[in-house]
Amino acid sequence: MARVGRAAVVNWRRRRSDFPDPVAGTDVSPLFERHAVVAWLLAHDKIEVPMGPTVASLVLAEAGGATHRFRLDGPWLDLPDDAAGEATLSGWSTDEDADALAELPAGESGASLRRLSAPGTGPLAVTGDVRLVERFRSGWAVCE
Repeated sequence: MARVGRAAVVNWRRRRSDFPDPVAGTDVSPLFERHAVVAWLLAHDKIEVPMGPTVASLVLAEAGGATHRFRLDGPWLDLPDDAAGEATLSGWSTDEDADALAELPAGESGASLRRLSAPGTGPLAVTGDVRLVERFRSGWAVCE
């Protein structure tokens, strides 16, 4: 999220008493609550909330190797509070892109997320399996 390495996080934990405590993991590889870290990063100007309408590029891959790129206008990435939860991505697309997305297979042997990015940012999502949850004729799609 902050585009820094482990050393920066170790320094923040040592030097800032208000850095969130780990909720799981080990001393070498601690796990933190996502919303607590996001709040801390925002409060300390380590990340910014993008302003205005944005465009995202969603790249999916089929099990056979074919890659599909989709443009999402006004993307909304809803991240779960815990590591076991699934992230949901919503956004406007052309009817052609939404139809192509709906035709992709999902699950273990189906489509997987290669990259989700917006101009001027690093990757915004962790790669993994993806499936279409809902698709409206207006071009609004929700993926999980």
